[in-house]
Amino acid sequence: MDDFSLTQTVGIDETNSLKEIQIYPNPVQDELEIKLSLVQSTNGNISIYNGEGKLVFERKDESFTIHEQKKLSVKNLSTGVYFLLINFNGEYYKTSFIKE
Repeated sequence: MDDFSLTQTVGIDETNSLKEIQIYPNPVQDELEIKLSLVQSTNGNISIYNGEGKLVFERKDESFTIHEQKKLSVKNLSTGVYFLLINFNGEYYKTSFIKE
């Protein structure tokens, strides 16, 4: 039998920046908390869209550490369903929340 050596790992994608995301409280009244667990520190954008798809909030080039907790004031948003979109280096993560 010939000797075999593996010099490159194939089929495992290690490019995902986000390990875990939690938002709370949901439903929310005044302040939405976002808890992130990342593979490494990075910069990203946070966007909130209303149910009609209109951008209602945005923070660009936000700094994120490996274990990050962000607070967003949503008290000026109308009652309804919203979509939170976080972008790290072209990777998009989307979740929804309800504003009471």
